[in-house]
Amino acid sequence: MRELFRKKNVYIINYIQEEVRVKKQVTVCLTLILFLGALPSFMLAGVNLTGTWEGSTYVEGPGIDLLLTLVLEHKGETITGKIHDDMGYIDCEISEVFLDGNKLNFKAVAMTPDGDIDMTFKMEVGETELKGEWSVGDMAHGSWTAVKK
Repeated sequence: MRELFRKKNVYIINYIQEEVRVKKQVTVCLTLILFLGALPSFMLAGVNLTGTWEGSTYVEGPGIDLLLTLVLEHKGETITGKIHDDMGYIDCEISEVFLDGNKLNFKAVAMTPDGDIDMTFKMEVGETELKGEWSVGDMAHGSWTAVKK
């Protein structure tokens, strides 16, 4: 009887030790995931987006290359700026600017013969490069990489 009781206790102790070991591994994994998820924010904490960013994009439909120039002012958590192209379709202040970690989103207005259209930009921020996409609703989209001048 004592032997059976001792074996049962050993089994329970081993089970508890294994459960504690697994919980520690899960805690370490979750901590790493949280840290790595926040890493781009820490890496870009010192990056100031103030300056002129320039790059080309191809616009299907009319089949044209546009040189887009984005001029940003970044003070604290506030980002303002203007965007224009080399053909005169876009020349406006940017709006709805949102920076979250290494993601920069903003809107601009393009002037067309059919009226003004809203453009959305979704960019990833690097130290000397913005890389991402622009879209005009479901009508048109393209990629854009801009280099800091």
